[in-house]
Amino acid sequence: MNGLLKTELGFQGFVVSDWSAQHTGLASATAGLDMVMPLGSTYWGNNLTIAVRNGSLPESRIDDMATRILTAWFHAGQDKPSVPPVGSGLPYNYLRPHDLIDARDSADDVSLLQSAIEGHVLVKNVNGTLPLHKPSVISVFGYDARPLNLYNTLPTGRSAWAQGLDSGASFVCGFFSVRFNFCPPMPAIQFNGTVMTGGGSGAATPAYVISPYEAINERARKDKTSVFWDFDTYGANSTTNAASDVCLVFLNAVAAEGKFYRTEFRLYNSAPTDFILSLHRH
Repeated sequence: MNGLLKTELGFQGFVVSDWSAQHTGLASATAGLDMVMPLGSTYWGNNLTIAVRNGSLPESRIDDMATRILTAWFHAGQDKPSVPPVGSGLPYNYLRPHDLIDARDSADDVSLLQSAIEGHVLVKNVNGTLPLHKPSVISVFGYDARPLNLYNTLPTGRSAWAQGLDSGASFVCGFFSVRFNFCPPMPAIQFNGTVMTGGGSGAATPAYVISPYEAINERARKDKTSVFWDFDTYGANSTTNAASDVCLVFLNAVAAEGKFYRTEFRLYNSAPTDFILSLHRH
């Protein structure tokens, strides 16, 4: 951080830790860390004052931390009255009256759509199976294809999606503790509907959600296509309409905080091994 980032590359900003990623006090301070999140009291706090007084940490290092952090604060205009207060529009209890802030801008629509398109990775497309050309019959399978069971405020006042908790089957754990050692693992498979956002710091709470099935069904109505589906496929086999031109299978596997999750979409045309498409979301 000191030699390469701040000296050779001339980085003038501040270096911040990931949440609860700090494991040393004096060593991380001298190595170039400037800000600790979410709390600095575990290793820093009064310990930095003691370190400066006993000569183990130069006072100039503390000045450098403060300069870098405050420079970014002023550069972003955080001192201006027009800047809303911290946490504005993010109430802890959604059951209580609160201000609604709509930050959407129609000028962003094209960029958002293009980002979504470019974020899809085509792994295999045998015999030009995609794009589909008005198939007569489509069969859709898999728990990840349907809308969510729950996308609503909970009786506790805390939204199940406030931290991007996928498909409502996961829960907030550890976000208010210093370490995150007491949380059970997040269930890998989310059966309560399509996974449409990351967890934790990658969370998003969109104004609405369109599931794969809903998108397919909307296009099918325009193309006069018949749609059959089976979402209850976990741990069980399903039958397939023999007249189907294509079969779409939607599965998911989820992890959060520093890992990845994957929504896997498989399309079978004639033979099950003809085509496989995986969508990887990071």
